[in-house]
Amino acid sequence: MSGDEFVDTYPDDVSKMAYIGRSGWNTVRLGGAVPDDEIRELIDTSYETIVAKLPRSKRPG
Repeated sequence: MSGDEFVDTYPDDVSKMAYIGRSGWNTVRLGGAVPDDEIRELIDTSYETIVAKLPRSKRPG
């Protein structure tokens, strides 16, 4: 599911982040309607996105 789809699906619990939301980052409220497994998937995807942009020497083993 894309960031926009999360905002559309969970409008009370997901919103585009100010300023960096244009880059695809969202704010997700914990304990709301977004299922825990989807939150874990969002965290994993965010982590992978950031690590992939690091120089190889800075990436975790």
